[in-house]
Amino acid sequence: MPLNKFVILLSVLLFSGCTYQTLMESDLDNELDSARSNRDYVKALNIISKTPEEHPQYQLVQQQREAVLKEIVLHQQRRIAEADSLARSGRWQEAFSLINDLDKQWRGNEDIAAARQTLEQRRHQRLQQLRADLLSSEADWLLAHRGSVKQLEALANRQAESLANQVHHRQSDLADEMSQLGHFFAGQKDWRRTRALLDGARKLRNSEQHDPLLSEAEKQLAGAAHRREQAASARTQQRADALIEAYRKSDTINDLVAARDYLQKNNEDGSLDEMASNLESLCRERFNQGVRKGDRFYASGNYPEAEKIWREVLPLYPGNDALSGKIQRVQRVLGNLQNLKR
Repeated sequence: MPLNKFVILLSVLLFSGCTYQTLMESDLDNELDSARSNRDYVKALNIISKTPEEHPQYQLVQQQREAVLKEIVLHQQRRIAEADSLARSGRWQEAFSLINDLDKQWRGNEDIAAARQTLEQRRHQRLQQLRADLLSSEADWLLAHRGSVKQLEALANRQAESLANQVHHRQSDLADEMSQLGHFFAGQKDWRRTRALLDGARKLRNSEQHDPLLSEAEKQLAGAAHRREQAASARTQQRADALIEAYRKSDTINDLVAARDYLQKNNEDGSLDEMASNLESLCRERFNQGVRKGDRFYASGNYPEAEKIWREVLPLYPGNDALSGKIQRVQRVLGNLQNLKR
């Protein structure tokens, strides 16, 4: 065997032996306890699965397998619930980021896959709600400008005629789109949007014929059960409105967080998703303003004020690594300055 290959083989064998010896002398029970305390369950399972039978703590480590597996299930359930809570308050990016992190750790897990599907369905539902509201607004605008279209037609001008035809084509396409979406919301039993969409489509077509689902929507909306649901929803929305108004008056982060917490707890059915989206925009705007303001203080050398501003907005997104990094950096700077004064 050539000398260089022999040296390489010998090095590998010596390294493997050292690694094995190190493993045998490790306090794996303590390492496992530490991993469980830090909720590093990937590391915990790795310790359990790779502990050799010859290790003196082998039995002690193996006895913890079932407990670790149960902790993993509970951890996943808590994180999935947290993602759902984030979605309820309109924090979609954070919700999906959380699910993505879980998926990276536990690929192929059925509960995580189901949670992602539920989250995607809820986001799709919100997308269709926004689409419905936009289409209804467009229909209202077109209907309000019918007189202008008639004036275009009366001009006896090719350009005016072309523009009028474009409007008519858009009205026809919009009516078809609204009708299709109205049927979707009928399946969701969202009768308010069903009625708005189907009635808007009927008016755009200038038709007296009622879609059967439009009649059903009007019937459901006139019923006592719907009125009770609306009353309960109105009370919840009024409370949320009051919390948001309290923030607008006080301009304090605590009031903003309180409003978001309320939506997280009271928006399970998605009925307050529109308000949650608006509130998330407020939170994101206030957070970005605080970060930029802190950046300016930091750049000017006013480190205490920079830390103060950053800490004020941190409760809005406590898991934001970038902001946490800024706070850690300014703390180190302040610490170094304090040491120089001694």
